[in-house]
Amino acid sequence: MIPREHLTGLILAGGRASRMQRDAAGSALSGRPARHGPRGGQSPEVATANRGIVPIEKGLVLLHDEPLVAHARRFLQGQVSRVVISANRSVDAFARYGEVITDDAEIGPDAGPLAGIYSALVRIDTPWLVVTPVDVINPPEDLVARLADAIARKVAQAAYATTTRSHPLCMMVHADLAPSLRSYLLKGDRKVMLWLERIGAVSAPFDIGEHAFANINTLADLQHAQIRGAAGTV
Repeated sequence: MIPREHLTGLILAGGRASRMQRDAAGSALSGRPARHGPRGGQSPEVATANRGIVPIEKGLVLLHDEPLVAHARRFLQGQVSRVVISANRSVDAFARYGEVITDDAEIGPDAGPLAGIYSALVRIDTPWLVVTPVDVINPPEDLVARLADAIARKVAQAAYATTTRSHPLCMMVHADLAPSLRSYLLKGDRKVMLWLERIGAVSAPFDIGEHAFANINTLADLQHAQIRGAAGTV
């Protein structure tokens, strides 16, 4: 087992929420409100986007009266020594929930989630980094332990979650892999699974339903999560 003091948790919150943004824009054009905030209302981020002022920050969208980033932080706390957040916009807002790490300028803009992982790997002071996307709202409680177990059993430097399919952004990776990831990104490669395969990452299987790794990508997804939470099924 990897001790807690050797682990840093990373919340990936740097995505552009393009599908949610399109949903909000469509609601604004049709004159219909996107009803998905607490108790059926809109979160401030989506309400503002509906007025055409700023893009949506998915990590700040509300679920059960809290932003998604707060849910992700609570999941990681207690399992790691420190939680950091990968975000490139709304840095001050995200900083309320943990230290924010922006993408390294050398990698360039819009380089995807691996850029956030690389920036974290070169800044953390622990040997291991545990990664979870901000919009995975119901990860298995033993995610960190199972990833660590897969690494220990197969003597690997990285592991990722699998169910009936792969969930590569739910991963644990050793800080020594930062140079490999830098080289991969500077060549213009962006695919997460391809990099994991190249470094010999191992899978950590979970015999549970896909709902455990479901993402909130659209306003409909968020509304369904609100309903499931109200019913006590999230």
